[in-house]
Amino acid sequence: MKVLIADDEHLVRFGLRSMIEELSLGLTVVAEAANGEEMLTALARYQPDLCFVDIRMPGLNGLAAIRKARKAGFKTRWIILTSYAEFEYASEALALGVSSYLLKPAGPANLAEVLIPLIKSIETEKREASLQFEHSLVAALASPSAGAAEGFPIQGAWLMAVRCDSGADCSRLERDGHQSEALRQVRLLLAEPFAGSLLTAAWNSSADQFFVAAAWESADIDARNAAGHLKESLGILIKQSAAGSRRLTGLVSEELSSWEEFLEALKTLGRLSPQRILLGTGVLHPLAAVERRLKPLPQALLLLPEQIEAFLQTRERGEIPALEAQAQTLRDTFASVGSATVFLEAASRFLAFRTGLEPPAASVSGTAELIAWADGLVAATRAELPDLRRSADSQTRVVEKVDQYLKQNLRSEVRVPDIASVLGLSPNYLSSVYHKLTQSTISERLSILRLDLARELLTRPGSQVKEVASAVGYKSTRYFARLYHKRFGQYPSGR
Repeated sequence: MKVLIADDEHLVRFGLRSMIEELSLGLTVVAEAANGEEMLTALARYQPDLCFVDIRMPGLNGLAAIRKARKAGFKTRWIILTSYAEFEYASEALALGVSSYLLKPAGPANLAEVLIPLIKSIETEKREASLQFEHSLVAALASPSAGAAEGFPIQGAWLMAVRCDSGADCSRLERDGHQSEALRQVRLLLAEPFAGSLLTAAWNSSADQFFVAAAWESADIDARNAAGHLKESLGILIKQSAAGSRRLTGLVSEELSSWEEFLEALKTLGRLSPQRILLGTGVLHPLAAVERRLKPLPQALLLLPEQIEAFLQTRERGEIPALEAQAQTLRDTFASVGSATVFLEAASRFLAFRTGLEPPAASVSGTAELIAWADGLVAATRAELPDLRRSADSQTRVVEKVDQYLKQNLRSEVRVPDIASVLGLSPNYLSSVYHKLTQSTISERLSILRLDLARELLTRPGSQVKEVASAVGYKSTRYFARLYHKRFGQYPSGR
């Protein structure tokens, strides 16, 4: 955390710097100023978090300098350190939002008493600012034109897309929890209060991808450098996953300077993220380098990653009729793209990682050997069709059992862990299978069954809305009425 000392006495500045260093509170004195004008110059250059200010200095005094700094938009916290205890000074300082008013001479104990809670307050404020930035960013992305119209505050930024790929040897629980665990690790990196104006955000974009963003004020060099260090830390996290069964792969934009550039980068990263299959997983790829490497490749090869992802999704869903045809399409693409051996080898190793097949031999040097490997993929896919069909049938039975449980417990409080325990499954696996096959959550299905039963009960003579709501498991009649209206377009009292 950066500190600026503004005092016209050299010995005061020296003593204050020494005490701050001795307290070891994570503070760094980045600059000193002997008057108000020098203070304003140092504020603009260093963007400090805290500023100790003497009141009476030659030229522009401390309070006048603070007033100018606040008008200019500096977010520094101010601590007055003065020999003057006049009420007028204290009153004006309070009006300017000064955090503390210390009288000289102040010793280490006085400083610690003021600084420790102030540092905690600044750290909390920075975390809250990043959280607010994240919420505002996600809201603006939901309505991009509104974000631009409101002048979304991006003066300097970068954007990163992170894909999560799980190997065939991962359990269902590990696959289901991969993204949430990766995002948890990323949020630990983002939890530190960074320098100056730096703001961070991380949010899900799909079941296997999330985005990370960093933004800062253009003049804040320290915040820009901190954003660079954060990017390096994320790159290390991604690289460490390369040897494991749950890999992360990142694509990161160059520096962005406007909301329009941010939106364009968002689209480009989303469009190019499948190309990690050709470029390699467990790596942080700069977007400019990705575009440069992909530019000379033939169109058939550029389409291969999407074909691979479609094949893997079909395989995951157990859609048997399409699977063999898609495997054959992959083989044909391997045969049609010529001598792009490096990229075909990367694609085959990705497929091996995801399906559990043996990868190509390390000595592979020609297209013919890779095509032969693709022939093996087709044969292996045919061989596993019976197992996949049994798995699909098993998952269908899971959905049937869940619906049966829900119908039997409509009036009770239903929790996914309870259903999973009855069926002998993990809650994550149960939720994943149910959503995959029905395109809805278990709680959404429960709501539909309850409301359908409520509609039937309300047709009976003498039925009362409050009684029906209670009969189908809703304690709040108002909440029940709102859900009923959302499903049927009318309120239960107006049936």
